[in-house]
Amino acid sequence: MHLDSHPSIILCLRFRVDGFRLTDSASLEQYGLDRSKLVDTLVQCSLRQILENGFFHADPHAGNLLACPDGRLCYLDFGMMSYAERAQRNGFLLAVVHIVNRDWTELVRVYQKLGFIPLDTDVRPIEIALEKALPDVLNSEISELNFRNVVNKLGDIFYTFPFSLPPFYIAIIRCLGVLEGLAIQVDPTSRIISEAYPYVASRVLTDPQTDLQEALKRLVLTSDGRIRWSRLEGLLDEARVSKSYDVAAALNLLTDYLITDDGETILNDLADQIVEEADS
Repeated sequence: MHLDSHPSIILCLRFRVDGFRLTDSASLEQYGLDRSKLVDTLVQCSLRQILENGFFHADPHAGNLLACPDGRLCYLDFGMMSYAERAQRNGFLLAVVHIVNRDWTELVRVYQKLGFIPLDTDVRPIEIALEKALPDVLNSEISELNFRNVVNKLGDIFYTFPFSLPPFYIAIIRCLGVLEGLAIQVDPTSRIISEAYPYVASRVLTDPQTDLQEALKRLVLTSDGRIRWSRLEGLLDEARVSKSYDVAAALNLLTDYLITDDGETILNDLADQIVEEADS
């Protein structure tokens, strides 16, 4: 801390971090750091800032991050920070889930709940536009999986229809766009949406918050309460890749739901599936 060389209204600090830019290939090789692991650490760290804490570094470009010799990351320059309320970050998380599962009706429902679209809007044209514009995210070629390409296609829809985007959403989009740019510089094969989705799936399956659990039900259950097996299996396959996935928490939530009146249909569906497997 330098108290003598600056006015009283400025606090001047100096600290030392042993590290180097993530784009410094020579240093990455010198310390034997795995590029894909660095990118995964970067993506997971930013996701937790955004979707768990809500207070996040909104400008994670190459000059604001250092790789340490032991593989840890150091964030620098906290001049551009942003905050999202719980309902806002849950809404963003659910939007990712619905885009991946191509559930445009639920995606529009999330956008309306977040205040992006007036409630009295005819949303059917928006659903059709989303379906035509967005790629099949999990099965697309790497060029289509580019986050900025997806955002650009969303942007066309936002400008065409009566969307009103709040600052928190713009900050998240900017953060993830910058993050992807850096990730591709470090590892050209990185696919940020696919790398982020295991964490998103894990949260949906294990988080007891009411809005996330209601969304999970709409995602994996039909209107008459039967299981959409392909969607459930897809979520489970993705979630198990995430280091944060807690199987016990997922089972506890499932058990709590099965003992309710609404869970009877699922139990009957499970019994039918067991009988079918046994007969085959």
